[in-house]
Amino acid sequence: MIFPAYVQSMIEKLRDAGFTAYAVGGCVRDTFLGRTPNDWDVTTSAKPEETMAVFSDAPFTVYAANGLKHGTVTVSLDGESCEITTYRTEGTYSDHRRPDEVHFVTDIRDDLSRRDFTVNAMAAAPRADGSFDLVDPFGGREDLAAGLLRAVGDPVKRFTEDALRILRGIRFASRYGFTVDPDTARAMHECAPLLEEIAPERIGDEMRGILKAPHCKRILTQFEDIAGRLFPACSVSLLPVGNASLTARLSCLLAPLSPEEAERLLLHYAFGSSAAKTVSCFLRFREAELARHDVRCAVADQIGRENMDDFFAFRRALAPADTALVAHKSATLALFADGVCYNTATLAVRGADLLVAGIPASPKIGQILAALTRDVIAGKYKNDRDTLLRAAIADYSSVSSVPSD
Repeated sequence: MIFPAYVQSMIEKLRDAGFTAYAVGGCVRDTFLGRTPNDWDVTTSAKPEETMAVFSDAPFTVYAANGLKHGTVTVSLDGESCEITTYRTEGTYSDHRRPDEVHFVTDIRDDLSRRDFTVNAMAAAPRADGSFDLVDPFGGREDLAAGLLRAVGDPVKRFTEDALRILRGIRFASRYGFTVDPDTARAMHECAPLLEEIAPERIGDEMRGILKAPHCKRILTQFEDIAGRLFPACSVSLLPVGNASLTARLSCLLAPLSPEEAERLLLHYAFGSSAAKTVSCFLRFREAELARHDVRCAVADQIGRENMDDFFAFRRALAPADTALVAHKSATLALFADGVCYNTATLAVRGADLLVAGIPASPKIGQILAALTRDVIAGKYKNDRDTLLRAAIADYSSVSSVPSD
């Protein structure tokens, strides 16, 4: 097990000061899985004020503004930061999310006993000979080798304490391909109603991670009741297997909903207005007849080139047997070539051109441009500036009959 130099320095400095200290949690798990951890966390027997005293001198920098009441001090070395937290146990969770109080303890095993899953309840520290000490009281390393996700201790208690752990478990299983321990899975189903008490944005964060993960369809199929509780009428069966973007997977999951319902739900879970509008647009065109040129133009206009791959991945997931989709995608992408008109912005004339040609400024300028766009898409005119100016001048006398978009 290889520890980053800054982490090893922090652990050694705490130990030199007479305390015990270990890297803990996800960084240990990911290292055993052969992955590079996103960040490293350290846990120690030192109280917060003792940790601050240990690292009070250069080259270390201490930040203690956030998390201090829960025992967490952030220490920086050579531009790298690490959260160092005192061993602790936790009191009741009246909101099923955060402990009402924490108690500092001196035994690392007590600290590990409060954690969610065995694979996250391991602690490791470097030795001078290059090996490492491992504290693994719940068999996390064996569970990793077996690809098993198992709660620490009583799973019902773990999920009653913090209901968000249910979605964290689904995310871990979806990301790593774990099998969920049967007792842990039963507790997740049983405790799922507690998710109603979790902030929507936290649920959205976890669902975003789940849907980005490679094994999300298999795991969400196992926990379809939980997915349906959060996203009513969702369709796990439509989720694509293999590589697919978050936008495509969200669109598949919410395909049974109306565009308006999907947009409201995604905004509720704080997915952001851009993602919500894109998914809503995908759903509006989920059954569009893509063999028609005018429909492809509408798709190109409203969905945009940047979302086209995701849109066709969504359509392919809805109709995997539709062999024409490849041709439809090619024809739609061809609309983004120079000189092709699929909306008013790609028309060869602008409002300023009409003014120069002698058409008076008025709201009808927009109506003329919209009518010319429809005519070009329908094949009546070529998308050529001179051709369109002649058509605009010739038809200006009857512009009052042009329908407004």
